[in-house]
Amino acid sequence: MVHGRHTRHARAREPRRQSGTFHRLLAPAPRDTAVHANGNESALLRKVVADAPVAFFAVDADGIFTLAEGKRLAAVGLEAGEVVGRSSLDHYRATTIVCADGNSMSGDDAIRAALDGRGVSGRLEIGASVFDFQIEPQSMGAGEVPGAVGMCTDASARARLERAMYEVSAARRQSEMACVALLDTSIELVCAHRHGHIVYANVAMAKALRYDDAAQLAGMPFLDLVHSEDRALVEPALASKLVSAPSACVHAPGGRALRLLQRDGSVLKSETVTTPFIFEGRLTTLVIAADVTERDLLREQWIRADRLMAMGTLAAGVAHEINNPLAYALLNVELVLRRLRARAASSGDSDPCDSDHAESLAHALDGIARVRGIVHNLMTFASSNIERCAPVDVRGLLESAVQMALHEIRSRAKLVRDLAEVAPIDADETRLGQAFFNLLVNAAQSIPETNSQQHEVRVTTRMSERGEVVVEFADTGVGIAPEALPRIFDPFFSANHLGARKGLGLSIAHGIIEALGGEIQVESTLGKGSVFRVVLPAAKTWRPSLPSGRPATQKRRRVLIVEEDALVAEAIARTLAGEFAITTVGGGREALALLGAGERYHALLTDLMMSEMSGLDFYAEMVRIAPDVIRRVVFMTAGVCTPQTRAFLKSVGNHCIEKPFDAGELRRLIRTFDEADAHRD
Repeated sequence: MVHGRHTRHARAREPRRQSGTFHRLLAPAPRDTAVHANGNESALLRKVVADAPVAFFAVDADGIFTLAEGKRLAAVGLEAGEVVGRSSLDHYRATTIVCADGNSMSGDDAIRAALDGRGVSGRLEIGASVFDFQIEPQSMGAGEVPGAVGMCTDASARARLERAMYEVSAARRQSEMACVALLDTSIELVCAHRHGHIVYANVAMAKALRYDDAAQLAGMPFLDLVHSEDRALVEPALASKLVSAPSACVHAPGGRALRLLQRDGSVLKSETVTTPFIFEGRLTTLVIAADVTERDLLREQWIRADRLMAMGTLAAGVAHEINNPLAYALLNVELVLRRLRARAASSGDSDPCDSDHAESLAHALDGIARVRGIVHNLMTFASSNIERCAPVDVRGLLESAVQMALHEIRSRAKLVRDLAEVAPIDADETRLGQAFFNLLVNAAQSIPETNSQQHEVRVTTRMSERGEVVVEFADTGVGIAPEALPRIFDPFFSANHLGARKGLGLSIAHGIIEALGGEIQVESTLGKGSVFRVVLPAAKTWRPSLPSGRPATQKRRRVLIVEEDALVAEAIARTLAGEFAITTVGGGREALALLGAGERYHALLTDLMMSEMSGLDFYAEMVRIAPDVIRRVVFMTAGVCTPQTRAFLKSVGNHCIEKPFDAGELRRLIRTFDEADAHRD
C-alpha cells in the first residue's frame, strides 16, 4: 500500500535500501572476496546503464525513486543522484502515457499499476521529446511486489519519421482524392483496373458505354469491355505483375486505337493511353480513352471528299477532249435524224430503208445522250473544287442526282418522279446537286431493305404561290420522332431510325440550302414516313414566259458562231440553219473585225477556251468596240474553268452552256433574247 505524502516525505530523508535483482546488480559490490566477481558485474552494469541513451529508474513499494541512471535522464525531467528519495508519483502525475491499445493514462496511474503487479508500456511525450515508456513490477514471490523498474527510450527521431510518413501518406491520400475528383468530372473516358478487374470508372466512361451508373462497371473484367479482335493488344499487360513491374503497363505515346464494347454490344472506337496509378493506396492501371467514333467518321468523309476532288480534277482534264467531239456527234446525229423524219412526214410514203436509218440514228442519239449524262454527272458531283454561281435547271439537276443515288433507292423503294416545270435557281450546280443527292440518300436509307415494291421515294417540283421553287423528297420510311426533329440537321446526329447513318449528309444539305437563301421544311410521322421540302428563291433574271405581241416575221435572225474547232462550228451551224442565218468564224479576231465593221447579230456563241484569243479577251474587246451586243453573248465550255474564268462568268452574268448540248436546248437559249426584246418593247 502506498503511504500518504507526509509519510513519504519523512522517509525521503532517510537512506533507502535498494531491493530486488536489478537493485542488487546496481548496488555497490561487497569487498568480500566471495562476491568479488558479482561486484565487477555490478560495476560494469552501472557503467553500461550510465552510458546508455536511455533513462532507467526504480521505485519502491511506496513509489519513491530508489534509482535513476542513464544519459536521457535530463530529457525526462530527472537528475541522477538528486532524484533518489523523491516521489515518482508526484513527478509523473502531469504526464500522459498512450498505450499500445490506444488507451491513455497518467504517469502516476502507470506507476501504481506496476506496483499492483501489472506492467505498462506506451508512448510518453515530455516537451518536444517522445519516449517509449515501460514499467514492470519487481516480484519477490508469493505475490509480494517490493517495487518497480522503469525505462524510457528516446523515440523522438522515430516519431518524427512516423509523423513525416503519416503526412506523406495523408498528402498522397489527399492527392489521390483530388485526382479522382478531377477524373470524375473529366469528359475523357477513364477507368482503373487491378489484376485485370475494374476498380474505378468515371461517369463519362459509364455514359459512353451506355451503363446507368459507373458503379455497374466495378468488379468487371477489363477484357469484357474490349472488342474480341483487340484483346491481344491488352492481354500481355494484364498478365504482367503490375505491382512489381509498373513498366509493364501498356503506354503508347499519342494513344493506341482500341475498340470498346458498349452495353448493347455495339462498338465504340477509342484511342487509349494507360499508365500506373495509385488508387486506394494500391498500384493500379489507369486507362484514359478518347471517343474517336465521330472523328473517324468525319475523317472518312474527308477522304471521300478528297477522292471526289481527285475525280473532278481528272474529269476536268479530259472533259474538253470528250465534250467537243461529243458535241458535234450529238448535233450531227440529231440533224440527220430530224431531216429523215421530216422527209418521211412530207412525202407520206415511209421508205423502209429510211425507217431503219432513223431507228439506228435514234439508238445512236440515245447512246450519245447517255455518255453526255455520265460526263455531266462526273463534273457535277466529283468536281466540288469548281464553284460557279449561275442559273441552274432544277429538273435537269434532279435527274442527275437521281442517277447518282439510284443504287441506294432501288433496293429499298420505287422511285416516282413528278417534275413540273419550274424557274431556274441562281446557285453553284455542284453544291446544289450535292444537297439534292444527300436528301435522296437520306430518304432511301429511312426505308428498310425488305420489300421495295411496298415503299416509294417520290421527288416533286412545283412553283409556290410566292414564285419560289419547291422541291419535295418524300419517303414511306420509318419516320422521325417529334422530339428528334429539332436536331436532325446537327452534325453526326442520328434519329436512330432503321438504316439512318450518323454523319454530315443532312447537315451539309441544310447549310447549302440556307446559303442560297432557301430553307428545308420537314414533316414526319413515325411509322409512315417523312417529307423534306426545299424552298428556294427563283433566279433573279427569270421571268414567266410572255406571249410576244409582235407579228411573226419571215426575216431570219442572225447568229454568229466563234469556234476554232471546225467540226463543232459546222455541227452547230447545220443545227441552227433552218431557223437562223448563221455566220461562223474560227477565232475572236475575225469576229471582232465583223463587229468593228458594223455587223450586228441576234445572238453570238463563243467558246471560252480558244488558243488565239480566249473568250475573256474577246469579251473585253467587244465591250470596247460593240457594247450594244455584249448582253447577247452566250459562252460555250467543254467543262474546263479556271478560277479566273469562274469569277469572270459570275461578274458578267451572261449565259454559259456546257458541251455537248442538244439542239432544243440551244434554240431555247437563243429564244430568250426574243423574250428580252418583247419585255423591252
